[in-house]
Amino acid sequence: MKITLKHTISFLLAFAIVFAMLPAVGVYAASLQGHFDRVVSNEPGKITISGWALNNANLDSSVEIHFYIGGPAGADGAEGHPGIYTSKFRGDVNSQLNVTGNHSFEATLTTYTKKYGYQDVYAYVINPDGSPNLELGMITVYILPPSLPYGDANWNLSIYDECSAKPDGIYRISSAANPSFSLDILGGYESNGTNLQLYANGETDAQLFHLRRISYQDILTANGQLEEKTIVSLMNVNSQLFLDKDAGTTNVHQFGNLPNTENRQWIMHNNGDGTYSFESVAEPGYFMTIEGGMIANSANIGVAPQSNSIYQKFTLNAEYVHGDHCLGKRANTASGAPLITALATA
Repeated sequence: MKITLKHTISFLLAFAIVFAMLPAVGVYAASLQGHFDRVVSNEPGKITISGWALNNANLDSSVEIHFYIGGPAGADGAEGHPGIYTSKFRGDVNSQLNVTGNHSFEATLTTYTKKYGYQDVYAYVINPDGSPNLELGMITVYILPPSLPYGDANWNLSIYDECSAKPDGIYRISSAANPSFSLDILGGYESNGTNLQLYANGETDAQLFHLRRISYQDILTANGQLEEKTIVSLMNVNSQLFLDKDAGTTNVHQFGNLPNTENRQWIMHNNGDGTYSFESVAEPGYFMTIEGGMIANSANIGVAPQSNSIYQKFTLNAEYVHGDHCLGKRANTASGAPLITALATA
């Protein structure tokens, strides 16, 4: 068969028509990039999310990101938050990828279905051609429940003061030896393994910790007495990582985004004098300690055998408290009896 110029033109024209009808799935799918950097909850019922995303096929356009709280897109009960767009400049992204434009996003979202406590947050870059979206990943965050500021007139302080342990909430944990110095995450860093230290009080989230009860029980001591045992976790508000007794050493640092190991769990002891001590669940008998009795900036925090020393005692100053139960129990009441009145519920 002789192939003429006319046949060649007809074939190319037909191919062009068919190609034009195909959706540009591969082009957009390959061109979408991004990263879900961070999610934190510093206000009750709210999360702040941040990261970056771009479409290499159109670097001048904003990219839309959808977020889902409580499960992936399409899951039962997952709470969707569409309409988040890239609009901020990120020099590190542009430099690393050799691109121009504004490819960063940051937004504060409010849960409208009351998803409080530990929640999985999923992020998706929306594909402009309608083909499958790009999942940026999932981060677990503890979303603070609604609460009233500590000291509000609606708190029943006389009942509150009978609690054997503090209610769940955000606290500054200060040295009983000198309350002007508090537990502090070195440099405010957000990475696993960053050291816990003592530092002069400042207006920084590196010195705020979310205290949350993990369990409560009465235990029978060797002398036949009942002792209340409250196990808590301590998560830094800034990094969303938990105070962790470093395995194999006596050091305390931050590690992990869930309190799912004994190294990140602490027995909270009420000393009866307005101070509290924290015993490692992973290393029973070892208490959080200001090493060397140094009340100074950058003094290291570790664990040491119980000594009843002032350097193993801390005061807790509340930023927020929430929940309607004590961590322990009070006289003549069952464990978990309601202890706070007029608590906000929405």
